[in-house]
Amino acid sequence: MLGALLWSLIYGPLSGALVKAANYGPVSIAFALANGNAVGAWFVGILFASAFIGMWFFIPRFPKGTKGCGWHFLGKTDPNEQLHSPWTTEYEQRYPKMRKWVMPVAEASTVEASRIVFILALAFAITTSAVIMLRQIFGESTTFSWLGGLFIYAFWPKAIPNLPYLANLLPIHNGTLDVLGKIGWEPISDLGTFLGGLISSVLLTRRWMGYKKDIPPVWKKRFGSSQSKRNWAVFWGAFMVLFGARMAGGCASGHILSGSSQLAASGLLFGAIVLLTAYITAHLLYGKALD
Repeated sequence: MLGALLWSLIYGPLSGALVKAANYGPVSIAFALANGNAVGAWFVGILFASAFIGMWFFIPRFPKGTKGCGWHFLGKTDPNEQLHSPWTTEYEQRYPKMRKWVMPVAEASTVEASRIVFILALAFAITTSAVIMLRQIFGESTTFSWLGGLFIYAFWPKAIPNLPYLANLLPIHNGTLDVLGKIGWEPISDLGTFLGGLISSVLLTRRWMGYKKDIPPVWKKRFGSSQSKRNWAVFWGAFMVLFGARMAGGCASGHILSGSSQLAASGLLFGAIVLLTAYITAHLLYGKALD
């Protein structure tokens, strides 16, 4: 919340350079190719979806492999291409109460995992499509700016009108704060994510660790077993993620899921940059510990 709140506070003086510069509005590739025709844009979307599914089917499932992801999904795999993860035993040790059926699903090399991921991707596609049809944004990071604004209003209500970002998100009418303001169903989405993960880990997979202190093996291999170092890294990592999400005007769910589903140029560009920077950052941060 602090990361989102910081951007909310400094938005005013930086909005010209970081928000309004090179802002070409809501550009959609589908509508651009269809010359603004809604029916034509729909057909363009079908073509893009078919192209992406085709790419998924034929891209090799494993490094230097010959079988594509689609073949792996159908169970037609080459045993020599299977990933035999060395972390399987370690994974079971970290989650001693985990149900036995979870491992084949969590192990990336199995056919079960491939099918589960496909089902989840399909569910996300249906959800984001429904969200767009309902003229809503599928996002979560706005919630933290909204909560930060309510926190400021509780202690310093006169500050809200002087902070452009929060004044837009939480308008005040005739001296009365519009608590919901321009927030959509993002808080419900955040709550659903939290409860879904909690219920699943406690009742379904039994991977709930009961707040036991844990340091991921890849982190321990690279930075050691210091709990305080891990705590600070998690805090500042989360801080930067939320600060960056609000500076970008949306998080991965808002830009990549909702934006890409609409073939928004900004969403596709955002998704490509996220994947590229995540790859570079992981290798710079962990180096050989990823091997």
